[in-house]
Amino acid sequence: MTSTIHRTSVVALVVAFLAACSSGGGNADSTTSTTTRATSTTTASTTTTTTVARTTTSTSTSTSTTTTLPVIVREPLTGEPVSSADEIVQRPALVVKIDNHPRARPQSGLNQADIVFEEIVEGTLTRFAAVFQSGDADPVGPIRSGRSQDVDMLGPLNGPVFAWSGGNGGVRALIRNSDFINLDAGFTPGYYRRSGRGGAPHNLYSSTTALWANVPPEKMAAPPAILSYLRPEETFTGQAATIVDVPMDGVRVRWEWDADDEVYRRFQNDNSHDTEDAGQVIADNIVVMGVEYHRSAADPKSPEAQTLGSGPVYVFAEGKLRIGVWIHLDRLDPYGLVAADDSLIELPAGRTWIELAYNAENFVTWQA
Repeated sequence: MTSTIHRTSVVALVVAFLAACSSGGGNADSTTSTTTRATSTTTASTTTTTTVARTTTSTSTSTSTTTTLPVIVREPLTGEPVSSADEIVQRPALVVKIDNHPRARPQSGLNQADIVFEEIVEGTLTRFAAVFQSGDADPVGPIRSGRSQDVDMLGPLNGPVFAWSGGNGGVRALIRNSDFINLDAGFTPGYYRRSGRGGAPHNLYSSTTALWANVPPEKMAAPPAILSYLRPEETFTGQAATIVDVPMDGVRVRWEWDADDEVYRRFQNDNSHDTEDAGQVIADNIVVMGVEYHRSAADPKSPEAQTLGSGPVYVFAEGKLRIGVWIHLDRLDPYGLVAADDSLIELPAGRTWIELAYNAENFVTWQA
C-alpha cells in the first residue's frame, strides 16, 4: 500500500486545518481560498490504485454573502461542546503509558482517557498512551516504560505530563530533553506496586489525581485540540463499516460497532478486551493511521513509529468509514485528516482511539 502527497499541497491543507481548529471546529472565515492537491492512494480492501488530482479556486466578490458560524467552546481532547470556557478544567494533558502484556490485563483507566494511542513495541506486543484531561482515573495502570516514538507522537499536546516507568538511557535522554513534564516513576511520588497483579514489571499503578499533583502551578493550563470535530448539527458521513480489524503485529485488534450504545467495542485476539474498572474497552471514534516503523536509534530492539509526515488514514465513527490521508509535518502541529475530495475529516465529539498500524497491504479491513 502506498500513499503520497505533494509537500506544497500538504502545507496548504495544514493551513486550512489549523484555521478550522481555531474557529472551533467550523469552517474558517476566508475571502479567497485556493487549494491544490495531488494524491495517490491504494485502499486496504483492494489492490486498485486511485489517483486524485484536483485544483479548486474560489474567490469572493462584492456581491457574495458570507455566513459566519459561531465559535464552539469545546473540551480540547474530546470536542465535547461546553457552555463556557470556565467549564474546561485548567490542567495539561496527562499521558500514562499503559502495559498491554497478557500479564497486565485487565488494565485500569482506559475507558476514562480522552484519547488513547496504541503503538507497536518489541516482542509482538502493543502499548497504550492513554491521554487524560477532562476526566480522572483511580487507579490507572499498569504503567510501563516509554519509547522514543512518544516524543513526536505526543508533540501536538504541547508539553504534556508524561507518566511512565522509565526506559533505557537513550529514551530517558530523549524524554528529559523534550518539552514533556517528566514524571518518571523512578523519581516521582505517587506510584505504587499492587500485589496479586502478576508481579513486577506488570503491577505499577498510580492515579490521575496523584500524578497531576506533581505538576507545577504555572503549567496548569488546558492543551490545544489535536483533532478536528464536527459541529453539533453535522453528521459523520461515509460508507458502512461496523466491524474493523487491525492486525497490530502480534495483537489482533477488532472493533465492533454497538448501535444500541453507539460505541465501538474492542476485542483482542478474538476475546473481549475488558478493563478492571469499567467493563469492555469502548470508544466513540477509531482512527487507524498507516505509519512506517523503523528501528529506534535509542534502542535497536524497539520499533519506532514514524508519525511525522503523512500516510493513509481510515476513520471510523457512527458505524461508518471515511478514507483519506493523515498529515503531521511538525511535531507540535495537530493531526490533520484529509479526505480524497480535499475536505477535512472531522470527528463526532467523543473519545477517540488512534491505532498506529504498520503501513502494509491490508493493514486494516472492515465489514459493513
